[in-house]
Amino acid sequence: MNNNKNNGYLLIISAVILWSLSGLLVKNVTATPFWEIILLLFSGIVISGISYALYGSGLRQVTMERALIICLAEPILNPIWVYLGNGEVPSMTTVIGVSFILLGTITDILFTSRAKKTEQN
Repeated sequence: MNNNKNNGYLLIISAVILWSLSGLLVKNVTATPFWEIILLLFSGIVISGISYALYGSGLRQVTMERALIICLAEPILNPIWVYLGNGEVPSMTTVIGVSFILLGTITDILFTSRAKKTEQN
């Protein structure tokens, strides 16, 4: 357990050092405002950390197949959020892919609910 914690610190320190050194290698780059760096850190550490912690605890409550379906919700929701936020229309291949994922999800839910009803009777 302690070794994993040290590896995490090592990864963070390495990322900070590489990020700092990358500024020396690139010329004519405008400085990133401090508030954007804080927002990026908050988004990466807090929001992602909370979502993965909740997902990890939720994995104990559902089956593996259900967890996979929940993971597939991200590629379904991303084009929808982009459309709502930016007005960018998704490509036809994206719509087809989302349709396949939704069809598989609905099929799984229907067959699972029918199987549970059969077991109860």
